Amino acid sequence: MKTAPADLTQIAKRNGGVFPAEQIRRTIDGRSPKRGHGNEMPVWGDAFATSKVDSAPVAQKIQRLVTYLESIQDKP
Repeated sequence: MKTAPADLTQIAKRNGGVFPAEQIRRTIDGRSPKRGHGNEMPVWGDAFATSKVDSAPVAQKIQRLVTYLESIQDKP
């Protein structure tokens, strides 16, 4: 990769110690796209909509990711 992936355990630290849940949600669902590692980030909301993994609604799947990311943040 030309650009190293971000350390997802440092999101809150990079945001002044506050986990930006809504910003993360908007990034995952594609409402606030970010540049990826050489390409655009995929719009995960669209990918979840066609997922065959389980029958949970897209918003619920995205919330699970946001909750997980918040849970792995390094503690100061």
